[in-house]
Amino acid sequence: MQPTDQIIYVGIDAETHRTPNADEHYPYPKSDFIMNQLGNVGRLVVSGFHLHSCVKKVARRAFLRGINVLVDEELTELFPFNLKQASFRPDTYPSINPFDIIKYPEMLEYFIRKRKRQPWLYQWQSR
Repeated sequence: MQPTDQIIYVGIDAETHRTPNADEHYPYPKSDFIMNQLGNVGRLVVSGFHLHSCVKKVARRAFLRGINVLVDEELTELFPFNLKQASFRPDTYPSINPFDIIKYPEMLEYFIRKRKRQPWLYQWQSR
């Protein structure tokens, strides 16, 4: 944690999030409710347990609101795996180079291509 970091309330508890609505969809926190607690921020770094769920929703909404936003993917559900990597540093992002981990060229290209439409993710370049 840094002095400027904030821990905020997301608006729902875990039990509510895990209980499907009548239409079988699960409720999510409202991204605007979360960001309105932040006030005026110069840069927003988002982390959380589900990279392609809640984290993505908040990051996308921040981006659409014109906020300079980055998702620290190393502090998502990838965290337990990252802890085992010698280069992992929780105070530095990115600290792990996917080119050192992903060994198949087609997987790397897919990895790079999928994030182009998600500017809140770190934009790795092909080697």
